[in-house]
Amino acid sequence: MAQNDNSGQGCLGCLTFVFILLGFTHPGWWIVAFVLGCIANANNSQPSTTTPPPPTPPPPPDDLDNILMDLSNGEIKDPVTQEIFRPGEQVYLCHVHRLAYHEDSWTEMGCRCMVCGNPAHTKVYLLPNPVNINVDMAERLGIEFRDIE
Repeated sequence: MAQNDNSGQGCLGCLTFVFILLGFTHPGWWIVAFVLGCIANANNSQPSTTTPPPPTPPPPPDDLDNILMDLSNGEIKDPVTQEIFRPGEQVYLCHVHRLAYHEDSWTEMGCRCMVCGNPAHTKVYLLPNPVNINVDMAERLGIEFRDIE
């Protein structure tokens, strides 16, 4: 992709040609050429201030609450130690691969996901405590449980 840097090279080339034709006859052209040369060198020596934007981390998954609840219920294990997660624990969850790590596993892996190797996709979460609703409480609150097929 070409960049438009407006360095004035076309204009400077045209003035150089005019200077060569007329410069030897008039001393004012020597001064103009010197000033334009200084301006061109100043423009070329400035560092580029454009930097690529930092990569944006992926958004949290839509079912983040469900993932955290499954972790809290012990349905998903740490891929490094194969230990189950407990409610109230801190977990490191990779949003891309949906892998969760205990803190010691995360440190052992070099603070990177074991699949993608990118720490930018991982955030720390606190596992929720599962809510236990017994049948009596459900009837008092008017909650109906239906079979999902």
